[in-house]
This record gives sequence, structure tokens and C-alpha cells, in this order.
Amino acid sequence: MSKLESIFIGVIIAPVLPILLFLAGWWTSLYFATERIVFIFALIGLIIGCIIDIIIFKQIMKAYWWKQGLLAMIYLFYSIGFFGFFMGVPIFNLAVGALAGVFMGRRLYYSGITEERLKKASASFGLFSAFIMALVSIASAYFATKDITDTALNLQGMLKLQFIPTKQTIIVLIVVGGIGLVLTQYWISKKLTNWAYRIGNKGM
Repeated sequence: MSKLESIFIGVIIAPVLPILLFLAGWWTSLYFATERIVFIFALIGLIIGCIIDIIIFKQIMKAYWWKQGLLAMIYLFYSIGFFGFFMGVPIFNLAVGALAGVFMGRRLYYSGITEERLKKASASFGLFSAFIMALVSIASAYFATKDITDTALNLQGMLKLQFIPTKQTIIVLIVVGGIGLVLTQYWISKKLTNWAYRIGNKGM
């Protein structure tokens, strides 16, 4: 495994616990702490997560051999995180599938599967990532239609339109855009899985 590949694993896997514990410290402290000191509990969670990362560093570097269920949970974690960070705009979730596709391709390479089995495995992962994108798109559509007037004004400002989009126009955009994102996610995830597998011993 190349140094660049080790960095790649670290960048993807290592932030999960610190971010998760940061958020846990933040949200749980809201129930018993004043707003002024909530950040302290969040910071404590972040520090604990970093310490755990240091302790389990060797295990993190073996992430290619982790169970699929755990890796799927990490994928969901990032999908929810991107969705929230970018305020419900699902297009940025394509990055999650892209990075995961590279990770999956290298995982399959090190597992020693044949080219024939690669086709099925990459297609299966593509379907998984597309399914998650479908859920993200549905959630985005829900929030967009919950306050259709606000969404119309946002679209007008974002696209610098001379008119306010109608409800029907917004629904068409949601349906067409959602389907497009799902298909794009499938294609990107599958292609990058195959690419990462085929670079072989060269690493990244």
C-alpha cells in the first residue's frame, strides 16, 4: 500500500469518530448545559475522538478489510453529513459516492477478486450508492416542497431568473433532477470502483 493510499484511508476514515463525538457532545449537552458552555462539551467529544483515532490507528489503516456493514454505516454517516452541511442540496452527495467508489475499488483489489467478479461487485456498489442518493433526493424534495414559496424565491435568486418559478416547474425540476442524480451516482460509483481496482499495485 502506497503512502498516498494510506493518507487516503486516513482522510476518509479517521474523521468519523471525532466528528460523531463532537456532534454527540454538542447535541446531548443541550439538555443539561447552558448555551454558553455547549461548545466545551462538543470540544471534549472532538478531543476524545482524536485520542481514540490515535489508539486505533493501525486498525484504521486496515479499513479495506472491515466488514461491509460497518463501511455502509460510514457511508450513511457521510451522506447525512453532506446533506446537512450543504443545507439539503443533494448534488454535493455525489462526492460521497465518488470517494467511496475509489475506496471500494481498492478494497476489491486487495481482496483478490477476479475481473469477472469485479463487474458484479462494482454494479452492486453502484446500486447501493444510487439507492442512498435516491433517499437523499427524496429528503431534499420533501424540504423543498414543504415551503414551496421559499424554494421558488431561492431558485429565482440562485439562477437570477426574471420570474418566480411555479409549483409545477419546481416539481418537474425535483423529479428530473432527482432521477438524474441517482443515475449519475450509479455511473460515477461504478466507474471509479472499476478504475481504482485496475490501477493495481501502482496504488494512487
